[in-house]
Amino acid sequence: MVLLTSQKIKVMLTDLRQGLRSLRNSPALAFVAVASLALGIGTNVTIYSVAKEMILDDLSARQPDRLVRLGTAIASSRYRDLRHAGVFQDLAFNTGLGDSSWRADGRNERVWEITTSANFFDVLGVGSSIGRLYAESDQGKPAAVVSYGFWRKRLHSDLP
Repeated sequence: MVLLTSQKIKVMLTDLRQGLRSLRNSPALAFVAVASLALGIGTNVTIYSVAKEMILDDLSARQPDRLVRLGTAIASSRYRDLRHAGVFQDLAFNTGLGDSSWRADGRNERVWEITTSANFFDVLGVGSSIGRLYAESDQGKPAAVVSYGFWRKRLHSDLP
């Protein structure tokens, strides 16, 4: 516990006044100091927001307490065997988070992608806001499910 005496408070106020006077006499230094703080704080907030969204937030699923994540990679033949063996109520997979390039309006952007099994959203118990999710009949065909933000920003809210 730190006790602030009136002497310590007086010294702190004197130091604060001197610091403010120095910044007032050197506006370029004040700008650099404020810009450095703003960039540092902005970077930290951005990193935390991404980490919170991707890692810390609860999984959006109908019954998250009934989901189990297996951390091992299995071959597609083993996945099919496990799924049809009835060991689990249902089984889905994803290959992990990756990135790819999205080209639109003459410029490239990096977008996040995840490859999943056709029943991935059924297992999670989530549906689409608009359109449809892919199904077993789409297995092996090129198909995409995009987020609302991607649809609004990159597809300009257009419907096919």
